[in-house]
Amino acid sequence: MVDRPQPDDLLSDLFSLFGMMRRAMRSGGIAGLGPSHHMVLMRLREDAGELHAMPHGPARVTELAQFLHLTPAAITQIVTELEARGLVARERSEKDRRAVVVHVTPEGVRVIQGLRDRRRAVAEQMLGAISPEDREELARILRRIAETQPRE
Repeated sequence: MVDRPQPDDLLSDLFSLFGMMRRAMRSGGIAGLGPSHHMVLMRLREDAGELHAMPHGPARVTELAQFLHLTPAAITQIVTELEARGLVARERSEKDRRAVVVHVTPEGVRVIQGLRDRRRAVAEQMLGAISPEDREELARILRRIAETQPRE
């Protein structure tokens, strides 16, 4: 009889995979930009709605914090770092002049394209040997896990 994997063993495997993904992304990434920087840029890109059901486009710091499950202070630091590199800019919202929104600059759009290309290469490297059916099953399981987590 084969033992079923224990949740802590599965979690260890996931952390190991996350580490591999971070290393692979870092090797082709932009010096000094970590996964949270990447996720902010990917969330702000205008064309994400064509690809995913996730929110996209300019956003307030509080919206970014909620999306990434980070504190507004942490997002403010990330946005400040991205802004210093010329990848994002802050401006008053057209809908609510009291609010400040973050949007991607033209240089940020160029960086996002590089990140997307790198993500595709990493995904192919990591998932290339997995059948389309197994990829669909993995996607189903990941969505199920995400859907069952409480939203803060």
